[in-house]
Amino acid sequence: MPPRRSHNKSRNGCTQCKQRRVKCNEKGPICQQCVKRELQCSFSTPDRDAASATSQEITASPASTVPLPTSHPRSEPSFQLTPAVTPIYKEPSDNVVKHSDRILELELMHHYSTSAYISCVGLRAHTETVDVWQKFVPSESLKHEFLLNGLLAFAALHIAKLTRQPNPKVQSDITGSFLSSSSFYFQKALEYQNLAFESFHGVLQNVTPDNCSAVFGFSILTMLFAIAIPGIEDGGQGGPSTSSLNSMQSIFTLFEYLKGLSSIIEVSKESLHAGPFRVLLGRYDDYTTGNWRITNADVAQTLNKLTILNNEFNASSGEFGTNVELSKFATNARAISLLEFCFAKQEIPSDEAQAQAVKSSPDIDRGYIVGWLGMAGGEFVSQLRQSDSLSLLIFAHWAILLDDLEDFWWTHNSGKVLVAEIASVLHTGGDVWKERTRWARKKVGLP
Repeated sequence: MPPRRSHNKSRNGCTQCKQRRVKCNEKGPICQQCVKRELQCSFSTPDRDAASATSQEITASPASTVPLPTSHPRSEPSFQLTPAVTPIYKEPSDNVVKHSDRILELELMHHYSTSAYISCVGLRAHTETVDVWQKFVPSESLKHEFLLNGLLAFAALHIAKLTRQPNPKVQSDITGSFLSSSSFYFQKALEYQNLAFESFHGVLQNVTPDNCSAVFGFSILTMLFAIAIPGIEDGGQGGPSTSSLNSMQSIFTLFEYLKGLSSIIEVSKESLHAGPFRVLLGRYDDYTTGNWRITNADVAQTLNKLTILNNEFNASSGEFGTNVELSKFATNARAISLLEFCFAKQEIPSDEAQAQAVKSSPDIDRGYIVGWLGMAGGEFVSQLRQSDSLSLLIFAHWAILLDDLEDFWWTHNSGKVLVAEIASVLHTGGDVWKERTRWARKKVGLP
């Protein structure tokens, strides 16, 4: 029999590999096995690294070690860590960036810059905004932590959507493989969004010309993030959530962080109009001039019913309230007026073939539909969270426009889900509310 090949045994593997009884490659700060399984490797702790380094020096082969002198103890350098190594391990272990986290963030940034940016607002109608979303926003995110985390959250949610519910209607510009399942990326998206809000809350109190573009960009990404949630949480079925108000409350909670966005835009109007987002802000210029009207009689009649209901429910609040601007009447009236503008900019044809042509047209600017969320104002968002019936009904009519943006991944099924959930809540008020939601349900294909 041929002699067995000799091999060196080592007891210097990390604690995790020893417990699992697998071969450790003994390379820190995180060994290959721990990187693969996303484990906290003992090599990443200061004590373990120091002990490992000392052990390696002691057990080194005779050919690679210098004999220790016997008569001069002060000349024993082999047991001392070099100055270049020591500072690295003086930092607390909590500050050490996990290798797996770094890889994930690089993947998400790459995914955003090569793919996810394409689906941002109005990109199909305004090709000049490509540089804004692909270059300016990532560059600006390196200066503002809230924007960086918001960008990573948006990219993670995009991957979660694509890996969970493949659909030929959704943009199919993605290449490459993914590290894990949809649920992993969905969880990471929520984590990064929470991190973004932690720092964004303080920034809202101090918006300046230097950060107003970052605030505006983050607000848009957050609105798209919020819109995408219902379509992902329902599993792509387009029906109401099994938990009452689950999807609606998710989207309203995110909108709550953007309360006052319209005021911020007004205060920073000069800086924003001089910056890279000037093209996006021009969408509502026609609204302020009043040079628009709804040409579809069916749409005009339906939206007029919302105005009649607002007069019936809240007119006294608008006339005699201590603060007319913040009353339900004034808040709903502004939301309805903005909604009429959105419908005027994008008519909803009665013929299905024409409707599909409008949906897929590259010449239609649809960014103002998303802008309605910010322009409607913080008080309207508060009324939605309080489940105000008329505010929910107005919101359901906006969801019809959202359903017409189905070719964007962040809207797929969200409009239908929102209409279904709002209807399920309002229908508890009796047949009169079933009639009031009938038009919205019909437009999104619900019974």
